[in-house]
Formats: sequence, structure tokens, C-alpha cells
Amino acid sequence: MSHLDTPPSADSQVDLRKYFDLLLGQKRFILAFCIAAMFSALALTYVFSERYRAATTILYRPLEKSVLRAKEAEAFGMPVPIPSFQSISQTLNDTVKNEVILRPVIKELKLDQDIPAGSSVWYKRWYYKSKEFVKQRALDVWSILKYGRILKENKTVATIKGLRENIQIMSTSDSNITILMVKDKYPKRAAAIVNTAGETLVRWIRNEYRSEAHGRLEQLEEELLKREKEIASLREESKALLEEHGFVSLQEDTDRGLENLYEMEMENTGVKAQIIQKQKEIAEYRRGIEGRSRGYVQSEDIDRMRSAKLFEEINLKGLKKKNDYLEASIHELREQLKDLPLLKSRLDALNLKIESSSQDYKHLKDLRLEAFEQVNSEQVEARVLHEAVVPVMPIQPIRIYHVGLAAVLSFLLAVGLVFVMDFFHIRTFLSPGNDGQEPSGVAGFKSLHPLIRYPLVAFGGLVLGAAVYYVLRKLGY
Repeated sequence: MSHLDTPPSADSQVDLRKYFDLLLGQKRFILAFCIAAMFSALALTYVFSERYRAATTILYRPLEKSVLRAKEAEAFGMPVPIPSFQSISQTLNDTVKNEVILRPVIKELKLDQDIPAGSSVWYKRWYYKSKEFVKQRALDVWSILKYGRILKENKTVATIKGLRENIQIMSTSDSNITILMVKDKYPKRAAAIVNTAGETLVRWIRNEYRSEAHGRLEQLEEELLKREKEIASLREESKALLEEHGFVSLQEDTDRGLENLYEMEMENTGVKAQIIQKQKEIAEYRRGIEGRSRGYVQSEDIDRMRSAKLFEEINLKGLKKKNDYLEASIHELREQLKDLPLLKSRLDALNLKIESSSQDYKHLKDLRLEAFEQVNSEQVEARVLHEAVVPVMPIQPIRIYHVGLAAVLSFLLAVGLVFVMDFFHIRTFLSPGNDGQEPSGVAGFKSLHPLIRYPLVAFGGLVLGAAVYYVLRKLGY
């Protein structure tokens, strides 16, 4: 019967001394478990390398848009929205973790090459080589467990993955200042990585800025050439349309045609009046000649009247010819002027297209000038403000965190195991009771011999300490 199996009386209270007696009886189990966990967590902080953090400051200030770009941005009614600081910071963080930044940094600093042990003391060199050997064998074992065979990962790829986990950009809200930070096991190399990564990031941003401007410049050159051909084609079409209808300048020819039409109609009106007048005079002469038979007209007058009548008839024929000519000219001019509205509308449409294409051409020339300035500009949106300082103090591991957390968790877990195993009569890993007897556990197993029991308990503590170290390492402590 376990220490906790004694049924309490109806009016009795919980006796905490039984629980303390149980824990005191298993103090060796608890101490072995806790000490092993604390030792494991502490030992791993020395087995694995310390981490140093170096940082530099990057000022990211978007370049101001010129007036030309402002026109382009507001052409559709509203200006282009400015990206938020959080968006800029996240973009920079994703960019600095990208292979386009990490690979040149690794190649320049030769991070994918093994670093020989630099210490002249033999045991330090032996410790370094042993640690690297154990790490490599552990990776081989994990490769076998994961893939069924040993697969050697490319060192450059593995270095990129490791550097990606240890590099980041942080920024405060609503600020153009960003902090580039790198964690590495060598303080000088951490500072070198930060400086190289910052320069590579700034250079990449400048190249992307110029590359975008160069691509835009090529597109603008093609668009300008297309606009030039379009304007020349429209002008040729307008010129051919005027030549087809016999005009040089539509407005001047229209004004001149209307003026000529007015003059010709006025002249034709005068000619018609003269024809009517001549017809009346010829009729008078005809009546005068016919009156000779009445005897009151002299023969000389009759000859004169006949001569005058003949002269007026000749003039009348001339006036009629002139009237016919004027009528034909007026009709032809009216027919010519009748097509002017349609011709004018076609010319206006062509002129509108020419004007629109000319405005686009002028705007494209402004954009080309701006793109040309961007291609040859030394300005850049990002700038490294200072070089990184070589760190002196490591940032991880914080050993008190590892040992303290391992101690707390191992104590709680050990106490819980004691109560659970006592409740279920499992004494395989527990010490003998206060009476010195060895009560049987589950399936008849008795308590193990101390030389076997305590190493197994300590192994459980070691595993817990390793788990604590792994979690805190991932959290950055």
C-alpha cells in the first residue's frame, strides 16, 4: 500500500506531512533528476559555441519624386500611395535574407570554408576538432534517420540557410532608421558580415533602382520613336487631304472662296440687271422702228434706232454669255465649298490627333530625361550610417536562464513523477519505502538496484536539460 492510499476519516483533514514524507523518502530520485537536468543544460551551453551580435544602422529614405513623375502619378486623378514604414521594413528584411544578398556575402567573406583551430594550446585544438567531429557525426546520424542514407549538403547552401536564420532587419514604427543585425560565433566575423551585408544591400538597391530606370528608358525610347512616326504619318495624311481637294491652307482658302463667291454673286446680280435693262431698251427700239409706218418718224431716226438696236442686241448677247459664265463659276465654287465642312471635320480630327500625340511626345521626352538622370544618378534610397562595432560580450547562451529553467522544470517533473508512480504502485525507479522493504511494481518488477536506478533517472534529467537548452537556443537565449 502506498503512502497516499490510507483512507481519511470523515472528519479528518488532508495531512500534508504524508506528502512531504513521500518526497523526503524519494529525495535521492528528485536530486538525481534535477542535478542531471541542470548539468545537461549547463554543459550544453559550453559544448555549443557562444553567439555574438553585431549591428549597423541603415537609413532608408525613398527618393522624392520629381515634378515630371508627379504629373505621371496624378494622371489618373489620385497620387500613388506611399508604402508604409512597416511594409518598407518587411521588404528590407525579406531582401537581406534572400540569396541575392547572402550568396555574395558568403563568397566575399568565404563563410562556406572551414575555419582551422586558431589556438596554439593543444587541448583547445583537440576540443575544437572533437566538437566538430561530434557535430558532423550527429548530422550523419540525422541524415540516416531522415533519408535512410548519408547525404552531404552543399556547404554554400548550408551556410546560406544558417546565415538566413541569424540575420535580420528591425525598425521602430514610423521611422526610416532600420537596424541590421547578425549573430555569429566569432565576434570579428559577425561585424564583418554586418558590414558586408549592409554594403551589398545598398549596392543591390542602387542597381535595382538603375536597372528599373534603364528598362524604363528603353521603353520610353521605343515609345518616342513610335510617337514620332505617328505624328509624321498624321501630318502626311493631312497634307495629302488638302492637296487632293486643291487647298493649301483650309482656313485661308475657305475665307478666299467665300469672298470670291460673294463677289461673283454680286457681279452676277448686276449682270442680270443689265440684261433686263438691255432687253427693255431693245424692246423700245423695236417699237420705235415699227412706228415708221405711221408717218411721224423720220427715216434718219429709223436708221439710228436700228443701229442702236443692233448694238444693244450685241451687248445683250455679251451680257448673257457673261451671266452663263458667272452662273457656272458660282455653281462650281458652291460645289467646292459644299465639301468644306466634311473636309474641315476630317482635318480637325487629324489635327486633334496630332496635338494629342505631340503632347504625349513632349511628356515622354520629360520622362526620358528623368529616366536618363536616374540611370546616371549616384543617389540611392538606402545608406549605411556607420560600420559595425566588434562585440565584446556574447548575447547567448544566458546560462542562468538555462540552469534556472532546467532546475524548475526538472523539480516539478520529478515531484510529479514521484506522486504518479506512488499512486500506481510503480516502484521500479523509486527508492525503497521507509520500512526498508522493496514493494513490487507493475508486472512484478521490484525497485532497481541503485547502480542501475540512478543512472537511468539521471539520463531522464539529461534529456530534459537538453530539451530546455534547445528551446531556449531557438528563442535566442
